[in-house]
Amino acid sequence: MAVEITIRLSEPQAERLAHIAQAHGVSLEMFIQDALSRMAAESVITETENTLEGLEVRFVKMPSGYMRLKLFRNGVEIPPDPMAIVGCGRSATGDLAERHDDYFVEAILQTP
Repeated sequence: MAVEITIRLSEPQAERLAHIAQAHGVSLEMFIQDALSRMAAESVITETENTLEGLEVRFVKMPSGYMRLKLFRNGVEIPPDPMAIVGCGRSATGDLAERHDDYFVEAILQTP
């Protein structure tokens, strides 16, 4: 049984994805389904990964001199997942995704 999900893409995003799908000889729908399946397969979280057992937080000095917070499990660094931030916040501004540059400039110009 299939579930229909609607997503909104900018025109450049949609055009780019359609171009890539065409280059692979598949429909845009099939290309997106395959990409999501691959991403989900790489993001499997087991019960042991979900526990705090063996977790350690360290401040590591970078070559630039800055300190960076890193997470380790049983002595092995857990690389950050840049996609983990997607969808974790809410904004009172409904068009923030489309107009983020405008809001950024407004904020800078209002700063004394």
